[in-house]
Amino acid sequence: MRLIETIKRVRDHAFGYLLFIGFVILAVWLVDLSKTGMSSFRWKEFSSAEGNFKMKFPQEPERKIVSGRMDDPRFQEVTFFTAMSGKTVFMAGFADDFNDTVRDFSISQRLDAAVEGAVINTQGVMKSISEKNILLKGYSGREIDLAGSGGDGRMRIYLVGNRRFILGVMGENIRFNKTTSKFLDSFELLTK
Repeated sequence: MRLIETIKRVRDHAFGYLLFIGFVILAVWLVDLSKTGMSSFRWKEFSSAEGNFKMKFPQEPERKIVSGRMDDPRFQEVTFFTAMSGKTVFMAGFADDFNDTVRDFSISQRLDAAVEGAVINTQGVMKSISEKNILLKGYSGREIDLAGSGGDGRMRIYLVGNRRFILGVMGENIRFNKTTSKFLDSFELLTK
């Protein structure tokens, strides 16, 4: 009788031990999945001839044009391409600045204004928590980390002549994951 009880206890302990190991493996996998940003996306090469750029999106993006904003005659239209995956939004956009804006303001001032506009466009949901100057093939840019009640995000803004490019990923815990980097790093200017 004792032998049967001992076998049952060993079996129960072994089952508990295997169940515990299974939970540990699941937890490690989920943590790794959140760090990599669900790297199982089937990235699609996207190219915009009108925007003169290409990059990879997790799915085919939708095109949207914003124009006539705030009844400001100085506002140029902005073309955005966006794709969602779960609760994460991937976006790339471009707009052209007026010639006198390019002439009368420094690159740094234009980037400051672009960053301010990007933060304002989150409608108070996010604020800039860090900024750094960046370059893309000799063109000046700015990388912004955002955080707020709506999650977090990372944006990059580049100035190429009169053209301003705005790239971003918004979601939850996305600023430092591989998916965000893969998306933002895939941006390339097309040669004319």
